[in-house]
Amino acid sequence: MQSLAAHVAQHELAQDRVEARAGANDRQRGPRISDGRDLELRQQAAHRAWQVDVVVDNEDAEGAHDGSSRRTSIRDPPVTVNAMPRREAPDPLSGRIGERIRELRLEAGLTLEKLAYESELGSKGHLSDLERGLVQPTVGTLHVLAKHLGVHLFEFMTFREEGPRAELADLSRRASARAIERALRVLTSDRAATAEPFEIVPRPRKQGAEITAVPLVDLTAAAGAFREGRAVETRSWVIPHSNARLRKGMFVAVVRGHSMEPKVPDGSYCLFAGPVRGIAAGRTVLVEHRTAADPETGGSYSVKRLSVETHRGRRRVRLLALNPEFAPIEVADPDSIRVVAELVSVLGRRKTARRRGASRSD
Repeated sequence: MQSLAAHVAQHELAQDRVEARAGANDRQRGPRISDGRDLELRQQAAHRAWQVDVVVDNEDAEGAHDGSSRRTSIRDPPVTVNAMPRREAPDPLSGRIGERIRELRLEAGLTLEKLAYESELGSKGHLSDLERGLVQPTVGTLHVLAKHLGVHLFEFMTFREEGPRAELADLSRRASARAIERALRVLTSDRAATAEPFEIVPRPRKQGAEITAVPLVDLTAAAGAFREGRAVETRSWVIPHSNARLRKGMFVAVVRGHSMEPKVPDGSYCLFAGPVRGIAAGRTVLVEHRTAADPETGGSYSVKRLSVETHRGRRRVRLLALNPEFAPIEVADPDSIRVVAELVSVLGRRKTARRRGASRSD
């Protein structure tokens, strides 16, 4: 298990590699070619420049009156690349996407000409073809349009007439951050109220490399066990109701506190995977406080998002909460914190105790 200091060192090394790679790419990057009408115009210019080369060869002078002969060689014409071919009739899906592009553009108060100029995707006519479904848009084109229209990529393919879920997604675009947070709380609570987080099973037998169940551990009784490499007491063996593929090192534990709401409601059972491989910065992790306690719960363990920033040679390590009511935890000494595992999924609260293959309950 790596200490937080080791994870921080990996993070800084990765940043140095990214900066070096970016510098190399800037030196090697060729001229930028955008799709659309501007690409077509450049191709037309290349064809106009295409000409017959006249090569004077003084060595082959046979039959020449002035001591030299001329021979002509014709270069191959430039290759035409049709990034997004224009259709004679609208494509059904492209037409629906085009209608959404037009709807979002008008909502943003942009004209075709202004959007074409700001996005550098081509001419006004090219964007008009996009909106009419005469051109099948690429993912890159939609990404650029989403950026300039201030929307998410999936919103180009969100059609309200497809049902309540699509209508809800479209309504969220115009909702305030507070309204979205309230909706997430309701949806999370509803999911937790209608689904059991796991199924309790007898201790699984070893079946090769396949993991069929994971231990349910009590973090309040595990203080120091992860750090010292001791076996953590297993309360039960469970099959978590999660789409994640089970593997060695996973376990389920209950998380207390409100700092990570709405993602992790108080009292939720969560699936964790340890040890954390690679760079832990930016991930939501289970950390063990070696010299202090979590300021909210007073326990040795807490779930937070790890942040590592370097500014003017000074390193800043923080444990961030999702709930804005909780301030970040400043980590002065990285060795005082140990990253135990990464949060894989939130399973929800438990309502009843069910056991398969055994009569007693947990």
